[in-house]
Amino acid sequence: MYRLLIIFLLLMGCDNANEPTKITRRTFLPVVELLSINKQPPAVTFNTVVEMPAPCWYYFRANITRQQNDFIIQLQYETDPQSACSTFISYDTVQVLIDPVPNGSVTFRFWKSSISSLDTTIDIP
Repeated sequence: MYRLLIIFLLLMGCDNANEPTKITRRTFLPVVELLSINKQPPAVTFNTVVEMPAPCWYYFRANITRQQNDFIIQLQYETDPQSACSTFISYDTVQVLIDPVPNGSVTFRFWKSSISSLDTTIDIP
């Protein structure tokens, strides 16, 4: 009796085996404008504008790398490469919180491309 129950439960668990796995494509997209900067030590919040190659890209996460008083911020987006999507430039706004931020002169570099960034330096009391 218990063997039949275990076999039944195992077969029920295999029900999803025929479902296709979701494939996503992820990439960094360029920050083209800083709308606002809010300093509330030890944190800084940026409202950014990101340029997307198509409206079917969605914000995934911010990759933030710190090198002393330099922060490099890359905004990663994802899309389903199999979805039907019109190709035209669109924009998204993303709020980025960086906490903690050290005191002194701090530079934030928002990724635009492999060779450029949108930089701003802020004095943190």
